Parts: sequence; C-alpha cells; structure tokens
Amino acid sequence: MVYGKEFEKGIDACAKRESRFVDTKPAAPAVYVGRILASYRKFAQLYVCYPDLAYAYVKEFFGAHTGVGQTGFGAC
Repeated sequence: MVYGKEFEKGIDACAKRESRFVDTKPAAPAVYVGRILASYRKFAQLYVCYPDLAYAYVKEFFGAHTGVGQTGFGAC
C-alpha cells in the first residue's frame, strides 16, 4: 500500500511534467527520448528507495504467471 501510494505520486509528477508539452510543436526525437527517460528515472528511484516493496509490488502487479511477475525484476 505504501509503495502503491508512492507509485501514484510518481505518476502524478510525470503527468504534471508532461502537461507542459500538450500545446508544443513537434520536437527532435532526442527530446522525446529525454522525456521518456525522465519518467523511467522517477520510477527507478522508487526501486532504489523501497527495494523490498518494489519487488512485492511488481510480482503482484504483473502476476506470478508472467516472467516479470516471477522475478519481480530481481533478475535485472
């Protein structure tokens, strides 16, 4: 539950950051890649701060029947 709330905060932060780009003109591919990486970094920080919770969350989210759910990203 704690991790889920932190995850939601991350989603909200990414959505807020991305809302600035709604009315902008198309940009170079590197700009889009940078924005995507910024979002991934936000969520990667959660794995660093809460490794045990992140492991459990990923296993539950993806389900034990999937490869990701079985590893909980622990093998990455």
